[in-house]
This record gives sequence, structure tokens and C-alpha cells, in this order.
Amino acid sequence: MKMLLARVPNIILILTFSFALATPSLSIAANGVEKTSISTIINHLRKINVSSDDPNIPLAAIPLLTEFKHKLRDLILNTINETHMSGKTAFETQRIVLEKLKGIGIKVEDKEDDTIKSDLVEPSYAYGRILRISIYRPASHPDLLVATTTIGISCGEDTSLYLFKERKSQWSLILTQEVNGYNSIDAAQGLFGYGISNDSGKYFYLVTVNITPWCTSNWQRIRYNVFRITSRSYESKLIISGKDTIYLGVESSPYRLHVKSQSFTLKYYGGDKLNPDGTAPLKTIRYQFKGDQALKETE
Repeated sequence: MKMLLARVPNIILILTFSFALATPSLSIAANGVEKTSISTIINHLRKINVSSDDPNIPLAAIPLLTEFKHKLRDLILNTINETHMSGKTAFETQRIVLEKLKGIGIKVEDKEDDTIKSDLVEPSYAYGRILRISIYRPASHPDLLVATTTIGISCGEDTSLYLFKERKSQWSLILTQEVNGYNSIDAAQGLFGYGISNDSGKYFYLVTVNITPWCTSNWQRIRYNVFRITSRSYESKLIISGKDTIYLGVESSPYRLHVKSQSFTLKYYGGDKLNPDGTAPLKTIRYQFKGDQALKETE
């Protein structure tokens, strides 16, 4: 059982699945980091300043944000493979990634998102911030590693998830959930959370949840996705996507995600109808996993 709490035009969701060995073409410096590539991307992004309450992504930033995510992903994968033979834990590998970035002057802020809670608004916002990098090994899946990278955007954040699988002492990318090419911040994956079910012997399931970033209002959209992953081939399939209205002004953690072997539960305040006193009701949605389907239970 795995339980994670969120820390934490139409939505554009790009999901890419890789089943072959990932062999990124990288220019690696002596210390194992793409010094020029990552640093140059950040420097270009830092030159893009917008109003701190501007929900639009500047055109110049759109391709750079995608490249930024992919360079971080490739750095993580290379580091996983470099440290694998030395028996490093997921946390130790995460620390090495952060040290590599620090060694070339790239700061990972590693703090909770404060865009909703803060009343102090900076007059401008510069892109190119790394808020968090996390590498986690699920207890029930010792041959998997989950990495998430969270970068800053105006009025919020955008998290990408990468699932890596060990094959013959080599780690490769088998599933990606990231959003690219968007021109409005509400397409990004804010306040991201996920959970992985135990393996049933035939399938296991990855559930992800995120909330639309925005510059105003505690009323936003909560979105969730369920992926079925086969136990032998690790082929991935998106079997369901859903969304609803969420109210963020009730608890510090806007939702609770609980993933079991054959089901998941998601709780949050919101929905389309208010309580008689005008407050947002607590909603609970439950799905049962049935092979290639996730069946919603009646509320």
C-alpha cells in the first residue's frame, strides 16, 4: 500500500511511453553534468521576465521549458546508472543529482509551493527555477525508481514524473508524464501527487493527481490519471482521466490520495455543488482496478 499526500484552452496533456533502453545523446562535463546545456537553458529562461500575475507563458519560454525538463530527466537517468553499481539508495542518488547541479552553480530551492498562501507578490517573475527534485524507490517495486522534477512558472509550478525500470543492471525510462507546449499556466501540473499499487502478478497501477496553477482564486481544477502497467513487459496504458472542481482554502494539503492493490481513493473539498451554508463539501471518489479498466464506485 502506498499513500502520498499532495504537498502539496483545454488542458494539454502529453504522455509519452518509452519501452526501449533510453540512450540520450548528452554532452557531459568532467564532473558528469551537462554544464553548458543546462546552464545555458536556465540563463535564457532567466532573461524572460513577466509580471508576477501573468498567467500566459511567453512564446520564447515554451520550447525552453520543454528542453529544461528533458535535460533534468536525462541527468537523473545518467546519475541513476552511474550510481547503480555502487549500491546507492534512491535518496543518495537524489543527493548526488543535487550536488552535481550545485557544483555548476544551479540552485534547487527545495521548498513548499507558496504561491497560494503568500500575500506578498513580487512585481516580476523570472523563469528558470528548479523547485524540487525527488527520486523514490517504491517498497513494493524494488526494480523501479520514480523521479519527479518541479520547475517554477508564474503563479505556480509544473511537475513531471518519470518511471525508470532496471533491466540487466541498466536502468531505462518506461513511462513519462509531463506537459509541454502550453501557453497558459493552467495547463501545467501543479501540486502534483502520485501513488503506485502493489503488483497483482499481472498488472500494477500508477495514479497521478495535479491541480491547475493560477494567479487568483482558491477554486481550481483537480485532475487525475490512472495508468495500467503490465508486470512482465512493463507496457503502460492510460486507462482513465478525470477532473473536478476543487476548493483550496480548507486544508494545507488540498487532497488526499490513497492507492491500494486494486483500488484508489481521492478526497478533496469541492465539486459542482456547495453546502447549504456556502462552504465546499468534502468529496470522495473511489475507483476499482479491473485489468484495463478503472471502474468508478457510486457516490
